Parts: sequence; structure tokens; C-alpha cells
Amino acid sequence: MPHGFLGLQRIHKRPIAQGASSRAPSAGPPVPPPAPRPSKRPHPPSGSSDLSPESDSGDEERTVKKTTKKHLPPRAANQQAEHVDQPHEVADSQQARKKRKVYYDPDIVQRYETVVLLAKYDARVEAGVEYLYQAARVLPRFMGTFVNYDLVLTAGLARDGKSADDDREAIDKVWDEDHEVAWYFRVIKDQFPGFSEHTAYLRQRPDLVSQLAKWMKAVAGKARSSDITRIKDNILFLAKVPQAHELTDKTRRGFKNTVTGRLLCPVKYLPKFDAEPERFCRMIRDSHDDRPRIRAKHWPTFLYDMKQYVPGKAKPGLLKSALMLQAYQLLYTGLSSAKASAQGDARRKGKGKPSVAHKMEMSVVFPTSIIYVATLLHFTLNSQVEWEETDGDFDGWEFSRSLLTCMLKDRKWADEICEWYRIRVFGGGAPDSDDSDDEPSAFDLFLEEIDDAQENQPEKNNMPLDDDEAEEDAEKALASPEDTELEAALSQAAGSNNW
Repeated sequence: MPHGFLGLQRIHKRPIAQGASSRAPSAGPPVPPPAPRPSKRPHPPSGSSDLSPESDSGDEERTVKKTTKKHLPPRAANQQAEHVDQPHEVADSQQARKKRKVYYDPDIVQRYETVVLLAKYDARVEAGVEYLYQAARVLPRFMGTFVNYDLVLTAGLARDGKSADDDREAIDKVWDEDHEVAWYFRVIKDQFPGFSEHTAYLRQRPDLVSQLAKWMKAVAGKARSSDITRIKDNILFLAKVPQAHELTDKTRRGFKNTVTGRLLCPVKYLPKFDAEPERFCRMIRDSHDDRPRIRAKHWPTFLYDMKQYVPGKAKPGLLKSALMLQAYQLLYTGLSSAKASAQGDARRKGKGKPSVAHKMEMSVVFPTSIIYVATLLHFTLNSQVEWEETDGDFDGWEFSRSLLTCMLKDRKWADEICEWYRIRVFGGGAPDSDDSDDEPSAFDLFLEEIDDAQENQPEKNNMPLDDDEAEEDAEKALASPEDTELEAALSQAAGSNNW
């Protein structure tokens, strides 16, 4: 999985004090411990701070015993983080205080506590936390738009991202909360700076976890809005959709127009749509009792390559439409890349500022990123002005869940789809043409004609001539017919004399 963001120096954890336990801290609020006995309390590592309750009351506030080493000011995101000589430690419960010390980097914790409070770019840059904001913007592009961040962080920390069921094979292959926590928590752990080193600490800070979850959800919403704008303003023109100039106003899209209405129409209803497109759209707009139900599990036409689609079957051509590919390129590799694809050069790199994929260090395609694009593309085609998870009978979350469930149940197909996108978006292999029919190319036919011509020619001595032979052949070529006849007669006479 792609990784790496500027502004973070991962700390190397020091050995835990003697008598410490390596088990994860218990969940829940800490219980106030009795006054510690100094003679038996393990000393913190030199240069670190020891966080302990200020009193024996139930107050969750902790005080830090100052040491000779003061906190460094927040560092800018583009500066290389300085090495932390000794990580700090915190006790999480009465029983754990005697056995375990949890190490953490106070600078990273301070940045977490700061970034959730800053909404302005300049303030984030000044505080040195802009890199955390950019990391949070990346998360929905890995995971999708329907992410319960509070559930993922809380349940993920409680069981370290593992499944609630010890036997993964026994779990039904249906995308549910268990899969959501297992997959999304791993993405956050890998992609969000400092998170993997501070899971033990965050288990003791439900207040900070709640703030981070709320903040990540808000940032993901802003990233989604930017991604929708990027697709909405360009996709119809790139795809050369008829009447694209009339559809720049989003309120005129959806089933208010037969072009976008056909793209949103479930592929199973296409014959009915094509028979009476105006009536079909009117029934959907008016919520007529006899209208065809546009359900989330009735997948829309824009997902399909109709050259591969087989009536009565759902898999052939699914997620392979030109519209889906161009929307994916618009989002991850940029407008110039999508334009190149529309012109037949799918792997030409665009110019300009770095793409989203470049910032994410992304060179592979994830199933969740494909479903994310499909969800955003559905919204850009409908007539809604503001983001909504539902559109009439259509439920976006159920739409996403149904496609992810299919990918869980058919891993081979999911891998094939991801590879299909990877080749066309990032290159690395010659894509198979959708119109391929195993017929020989013009190049193959040309080579065959050369071989046939050589086989039909009579055999002759192709040994290279030396200089004398070459000169003799040249003289023969310049000789007149009379000279040739005379030379032939002399050669015959010489043969008779055994020369």
C-alpha cells in the first residue's frame, strides 16, 4: 500500500521498563489509582515525561512532570522532524500502572490535538500540521465515501483492526461492519502519520479519538466535494455525451434529460427505456406508482461496457465502461491524462501540478477506489445540487455495499477489474483490446508474405563473393551480347582441353 508523508519522523520505541507488560491496555476510562509508593515505582527513561493523575479524584486530566528537555515548537510540515531522544509514557489504569508504561511522542499528540481545532490553511501551516490535513484528505480516496470513522477508530483500536470473529473463513462474504473496520482501520493505520505508533496511547484517550473521528469525517467531506467538482465539470465533454453543453447546469441532469437518464437507467430496464425514453423519465420524476424502481442493486448502465454486456447476465462488461475509466483518470491522474485517454492514448502522462495519485504514491488500484468513483459518478449524473446518500429509490450506501460484496465473493474477478484499471491508468502492460478477435494484424500478414516469397524463389548460392568474383560479375553485366557469346565459346574450348 502506498505510504509516506512529509513531516513525520517515526520514533523508535525504547525497551519497556522492567516488569512492564506487552499486552494492550484495557479499554474504557481509567480508574483512579491509590497514591503510588516511590520506592517501588519504576523510574521513567531519562529525558521523558511521566503522565499521572493530578489527584485521586476521577478527573481525567493528567500533569506532566517537567524534565530538563523542553518540548520543541511545532515543526513545519516540510521540515525534517527531529529525532525524539526518549518517548514519553502514560499509565492507563490502576492495575496497568504497576505493570506497564505506554510510550508516546508528545509532539505528535500535540499536533493531533491542534489539527482538529484549525480550519484555516494559514493557521495549519503556521502550526506545522498541514501535512496531517492532507493525509486525512487522502483517506476517502483509498476507502470510499461511506465510512463510519467513529466506528472504525473505536472498534479498530479495541481489537487492533482484527476481525470480531477469530475464524475469518466462517464469516459470510458480505460487506458489513466487520469488513469495514478491518479494512478501513488498516488504511488509517498505514496512511495517517504517527497513528500506528500511538494506538496504545489512543486507546486511553477516547476523547481525542472522538475528536479525530469527527475531524476526519469533515475533511473527507471536503475532499469528496473537490472530487465531485473535478468529475462533474469535465466528464460529459470528455465522454462526448450528446447535448453535453445543455447539461452544464446539474439541475437539468438525471431523469430530467434522456441522455443522463439513460446512463442512470438500470441496465436491465434498457429495452423499456429505449422504447419510450420520455415516458420512462417522466414516470421516474413524478414518482408514479407504476414507475420502474431504480434500486441500488439494479446497477446503472454507466457501469457497463455495452459491447461486452450480455442481456440477462450481470458480470460481463461490469465496471469497464469508458465513462468509468475516464472518471477514474479525472480523479486520480488528472484532466490531461483523461483527455489523452479520450484521444486513444490512455497511458500518456499529463503535464501540470502533481496528480492525486502522485501525492498518494499510488501505482495500484484498490477495489474501494473503483467503487468510490462509481458512487461519485452516479451523483454527478443525477440532478441533485447538494450531496445526498439517497436519490429517490436509490441508496448510495447500499449501492456501494452491493458492489463490494461482489468483489469479496469473487476475488478473481475483483483482481481482474483492478488490473484492468491499473494498466489503463498507470501503464505497465499492454491492455487487451476490447475488440480483439485473434485475427492476424497487418504486421503479421506482411511478415508472412515475405516468408512465402522467399520460399517460392529457386535456391541459389548466397555465399558472399570475393573481390575478384565481384569484379568479374560486374564486367559480365557490362559486356555486350557478342562478348558474352565469344566468352562462352572460349570457355567450352578450354573445357575440352582440360584447363
